[in-house]
Amino acid sequence: MPSKTRKTKKEDILAINDGHRSFFYGESIIENGTVHLIAPFNPIFICLPFLHKTADKFLEIDEILVDENMKRKAPEDDEYPDEKPIVKKPKESIQAKKLQAASKGTKSISAFFAKKN
Repeated sequence: MPSKTRKTKKEDILAINDGHRSFFYGESIIENGTVHLIAPFNPIFICLPFLHKTADKFLEIDEILVDENMKRKAPEDDEYPDEKPIVKKPKESIQAKKLQAASKGTKSISAFFAKKN
């Protein structure tokens, strides 16, 4: 019976361009002579520089796969879920303020005529 586990493939797209090159395709000429190739690769090759850099140390995988050039993400225990986020209320537009003022005026006028009965 065949295995039901799926293996995902990782592929690299290579663009080969040596400058000014064209191709004939049927009766037409393709000006952009760039050739694109899709080649499979093993994701372990992404990890090799990190593994090579820490080869003389005994570290856990989370400590090995750290790139100093990337921005630091705070560990989960450093986050403060009880604190309110500092978010400013967006400024109201001038049109929204005029509309609110006009609606207040309309309410007072309609209330004035309603009391006159």
